[in-house]
Amino acid sequence: MKDGILKILKGPLSTLGKKNRNGRIYSKELWQNVLDSEYWKDMMANNSLCGEVVHPGDERSESDSFEIDTSKVSHRIKEAHIEGDKLMGTVEILDTVEGRNLASLVNAGVTVGISARGIGDLDGDTVDPYTYQLKTFDITLRPSDPNARLVPLTESQKLHFNFINEADESDTLILKESTDYISSLDNSTIDKNDEYYDVLNKIISTTIEENKNADNIDFKNIKLLMMPTTSDTNRYKVIVSSYNDKLNKDDLVVGYASKDINNSDLHSIAENIIEFTKQINMEMED
Repeated sequence: MKDGILKILKGPLSTLGKKNRNGRIYSKELWQNVLDSEYWKDMMANNSLCGEVVHPGDERSESDSFEIDTSKVSHRIKEAHIEGDKLMGTVEILDTVEGRNLASLVNAGVTVGISARGIGDLDGDTVDPYTYQLKTFDITLRPSDPNARLVPLTESQKLHFNFINEADESDTLILKESTDYISSLDNSTIDKNDEYYDVLNKIISTTIEENKNADNIDFKNIKLLMMPTTSDTNRYKVIVSSYNDKLNKDDLVVGYASKDINNSDLHSIAENIIEFTKQINMEMED
């Protein structure tokens, strides 16, 4: 895990089109507008969409409460995307005073919530998607959206990572947590290996580059995962498999990876992922 990041959380940031505890409805159109906005793109590009623990209180003026107090920052939003009727996101707990307090709560088993901070007009119960301005997402113990709860990525027993295309067509891929269970996954091993996510990102980035030089294939029908080997806790089997249970295609070990994986290994794994994906795509067409 990168310096300055204590923990990674994932989960719903908002439920689309459903009235929350505050009696407000945030539509899919609203969140799509947010994701397409220059503000969002700028904050994502600079890793600067930071938030606080709880929304600012009455001690701050209305104008100040719309600003992010850097002395109280606990986390940042790494990415968000629409998935079904949810705005899903990845949140990184930062190594700040407030971040360390937040990480302690999470380590103690507290399932924290998250809530949007923004301003906009109301049309009845619905927040106007054209006047709404998001500032950030803050952590709370009881979010207005009861579904907006975050879980630590490293504590999940469901660590499949799937290739999906980002909406901005940037040729990058994001990681998405799957609901499949890997019975042999040793979570204590995953927790101890801080390089796990960096290694997976290297594999994904290399696969993207290799694919640009191949047939520009579609990865949406496959899922990628890494599982620790029994003999060496710092060495992982890299496995690719199909989403579609009807396909006669077994999971394939495409290589092995560790924190010191070299470029030749990365390229070999990428080539195997691309070859497997081609076969899956052909079977989908038949």
